[in-house]
Amino acid sequence: MKLSTNPTLNSKAAVFSLILVFFLAGCDWGKSSSGDSGIRPGVDAGTTNEPNLGADVLRPGDRIRVVYNDIPDRVEPAELQVPEGDGTLTLYLGVKANFAGKKVPQLEREIESIYVEEKKLFRRITINIERLGQTVSVGGEVREAGNVPWVAGMTVTSAINAAKGMTDYAAKWRVLLTRSTKVVTTVDVIKAQENPKLDLKVYPGDKIEVPRRGLGAFGI
Repeated sequence: MKLSTNPTLNSKAAVFSLILVFFLAGCDWGKSSSGDSGIRPGVDAGTTNEPNLGADVLRPGDRIRVVYNDIPDRVEPAELQVPEGDGTLTLYLGVKANFAGKKVPQLEREIESIYVEEKKLFRRITINIERLGQTVSVGGEVREAGNVPWVAGMTVTSAINAAKGMTDYAAKWRVLLTRSTKVVTTVDVIKAQENPKLDLKVYPGDKIEVPRRGLGAFGI
């Protein structure tokens, strides 16, 4: 194909090409921008990446009672706390089991299998695991800082309300929610009160910290 030698046509073609490039690039600009959701990740927003946050799942920090039945030995129930890390606890006769991230019925059957099938310590054993009092820690600029009893369906705002609400000096737009898994999320409580979808659920062992706002002109 023979290229045009007309400088005017070449100039117009160059301008047209440049406009086309900007137009195509502009189509992607809107895709990358989004409104403020009211939830800002600290270490990791984490709520969709934590499949085991359910209330029926054992987590580090949970207090439990393990009861041993259907064995010749008389063994007192053991009150234990699920540790950080892999959640491994040592039970009667030195049996070790991983407690974190598991549902109680599943864990009971696993421990029974270790005693009977793997270690062959008993012909039969029944394990019962009971979860003890569960709490959420609420601290910082609240009127009654400390542990509040956890109830099913509890959220960031309801946990703060259980601590008698925030003080006048609270930075309500940057409340920190730390999961027992150490994942941290920053929640804008003002927006969460307006939109319940932004009011994250909390679980036993979680910690809420309400920071103090600045005292300058902008209160940052």
